[in-house]
Amino acid sequence: MQAIRGVSASASPVAPPAPARRVRTRRLGSAGAGTLSPPWDDRGGSGGGGGGERGSGEGGDGAGSRARLGLYLALLAMSTLFGAFLIAYLLLRRSAPIWPPPGAPVPPKGLWISTLVLAGSSATLVLALRAGRTLDARRLSRWLDTTLGLGVAFLVVQAILWRDVFAGGRTTATDAYGTIFYSLTGLHGAHVIGGLVCLARTSGRARREPTGARTRLALALCSTYWHFMAAVWLVIFAVLYFLN
Repeated sequence: MQAIRGVSASASPVAPPAPARRVRTRRLGSAGAGTLSPPWDDRGGSGGGGGGERGSGEGGDGAGSRARLGLYLALLAMSTLFGAFLIAYLLLRRSAPIWPPPGAPVPPKGLWISTLVLAGSSATLVLALRAGRTLDARRLSRWLDTTLGLGVAFLVVQAILWRDVFAGGRTTATDAYGTIFYSLTGLHGAHVIGGLVCLARTSGRARREPTGARTRLALALCSTYWHFMAAVWLVIFAVLYFLN
C-alpha cells in the first residue's frame, strides 16, 4: 500500500482542458465601420444596405455597367446606319442637276408638328426622371404615361404625312429620292416603336417598384435612348426641310 501511495504521489497531475477561444465574427450587413455589405439585390429592391451598398443605386456595378455598355454599342450602330442614309441623301442632292427632283414631294408643314410633339416627349421624360430621383411615384407614373402618349402621337402624325406623300405618287420604287425619303423616316419610326416598348415596360415596372434599383436603371437607359432618337429626328428634319 505504501508503494502504491508513493507511485500515486509521484505521478504528475492531469492538466485541465484549455478554455475554448472565442472567435470574433462580423455580422453581415451590421452597422459600424468595416462591416461587410450584402451584394446588390437583383429582385428589384433598392440595392445593398446603407452606406455599404455596392451598386450606384441603378442596378449595381455589374448589371448597370453591362446594360449601359450594351446600349452605347447599340446607339453607335444606329448612328452609323442613320449616317449612311444621310450621306447618301446629301450625295444625291449634290449630283442631281435639279433639286428637288421633278415630282418630288415638298416636305409637308406637318413635319413641324411631329417635331414639336417629339421634343415635348423628351421634356416630359426629363420630368419623369426628376420624379424618380425624388421617389415621387405618382408623378413618375404620370410623366411616363404622358411621354408614352406623345410618342404614339408622333407616329400618328408621321403616318398621316406618309399617306399624303404616297397619295402624291411618290413611293420607294419611284426613284432614289423616294427610296431615301421613306428609308430615313421609316427607319426612325421603327426605332421610335422600340422606344415606346421600352417606355411601356418601364412605366409598368415603375408602378410595381417605384423606388427599386432596377426601375431607376430602366429609367436611365430608356431616357438615353429616347433623347438619342429625338436628336436623330432633329437632324433628319433639318436635312429634309431646310436642304430640300
